[in-house]
Amino acid sequence: MLRFVFLCSLISLLDMKRLLLPLLLLCSVFSMAATAGRTFTVRAPQFANSDAIIAGYLADKIYSHDTIHLNDKGYGQVSLPDKLDEGLYLLFFNASRYYEFLLCENQNLELSVSDTTKNAIESFSVHGDPQSEAFINFGVFITQKRTVQAELLNKRRELPENSKQRQKLTEQIDQLNKQVEDYQQDLIRRFDGRTLGLFVKALIEPKFPAELLNSDTTQAMRLRRYEYAKQHFFDNYNLADPRSWRFNQLHRKLDQFLNKTLVQIPDSITPAAIDLIERSRPDSVCFDIMTNRIIDYSVKSKIMGMDMLFAQIAERYYLTHLAYWTDSTLQSNVESEYRKVRFNQLGMTAANLPLRLRDNRQLFLHDVKAPLTLLFFYEPTCGHCQKMTPLVHDIFTRWHDKGFQVVAVYLLQDTKEWDDFMKNNNLYDWINVWDPQRESYYWTFFDTSSTPGLYLLDADKKIIAKKIDAPTLENIVRFKLVDEPAGRPFHSTIHSGEDELPIDLGK
Repeated sequence: MLRFVFLCSLISLLDMKRLLLPLLLLCSVFSMAATAGRTFTVRAPQFANSDAIIAGYLADKIYSHDTIHLNDKGYGQVSLPDKLDEGLYLLFFNASRYYEFLLCENQNLELSVSDTTKNAIESFSVHGDPQSEAFINFGVFITQKRTVQAELLNKRRELPENSKQRQKLTEQIDQLNKQVEDYQQDLIRRFDGRTLGLFVKALIEPKFPAELLNSDTTQAMRLRRYEYAKQHFFDNYNLADPRSWRFNQLHRKLDQFLNKTLVQIPDSITPAAIDLIERSRPDSVCFDIMTNRIIDYSVKSKIMGMDMLFAQIAERYYLTHLAYWTDSTLQSNVESEYRKVRFNQLGMTAANLPLRLRDNRQLFLHDVKAPLTLLFFYEPTCGHCQKMTPLVHDIFTRWHDKGFQVVAVYLLQDTKEWDDFMKNNNLYDWINVWDPQRESYYWTFFDTSSTPGLYLLDADKKIIAKKIDAPTLENIVRFKLVDEPAGRPFHSTIHSGEDELPIDLGK
């Protein structure tokens, strides 16, 4: 301020015409200084002599940015030269008291908490940016309408189904919903392309077109509805706009899409998940977050065969070095895990391993003729193998006569250990093989990094199941040998027998 007074005095002594242009430039500098960076002023008397934290959402996590100490009157301020990324933020006091606000273009905001005995919507206000203020007003509006809606719904539940009074309440509820929709559409129109517009639009669920809203329950119509829902699930999101990740709902939408909307088989999930990554690629931040979100999902999924999705992500983005965010450790881990699943995904033809019988005669895997063949890798000293082997043998005993065969591969070199294990478990009725000269390279074609390893093959030696527990193995064997030929559907959900792939993705 003193500097400004000094300049005015100077102007009165000099040629006004000569200084007109510099003065205009100076005014521009003052204007820029007033809007650049961020300043958060907090007024919260109830939290005097404590700290307030400014934190922001990113995907499914919350990150702290600024700490503001409040004096004995509950006043505090922080001012920094750089802006934060636009999105949904929190004014955080403790686990039970925090307030959400939208941070947009103007980041010189006054955040006020009036009364902690009221709910967060009633007691919190924001001033300094039109979008931030409109966001708070939107929250107040929605809260009021929700309260009225709950009252109407409670009254309607107490009335007879076909009563006129119930019909009148239904009309009032419909009018209420229309008011909310109109309010949302007005905000989207007024703030088109800006942060508040994006936020409100993302809250709206896409609707089916009229031709799909009918009572038709045929399989063809159900398929049309499914395809439409899958294709339009993210219509109201721009997956290549990083602001979408800085709201608090996109990660939940992804969970719903991947785990509930899509048919829960790898062939359905994989192309849809890759499409999400491709839609995020125009923006480097979105590409990074989406790819890591999807690869984490593929690793942790309990659905059998989801290593198909992992392999496609590795092939498309990591092995081609499009995943720019990787360091050497992450790259090495992804490549290592990819090698384990490269040749043994569901639907692939199993490698024709050259193995050796106990008397050293050679046996190729594809020479085993059976409707179903289980390739079973084990080590006698492995605790899980000791538990699993008798269970698998019992299944073999029950289903061998109907076309189920087991090729049990001993992975070590100690013939006495192998003989003792076969004798103790009475395993002479299935095919016992090993690879003493390491001529099959089985570790290249199958994941034997942990044992036991189970790969169920059909008559053409295509992999139809893998890494499954004993009950699931028997369910599939029964279905393939009995139910499927009889035209009965398979009802069990097939999950992997392992918790997750042993991979540290570093993120």
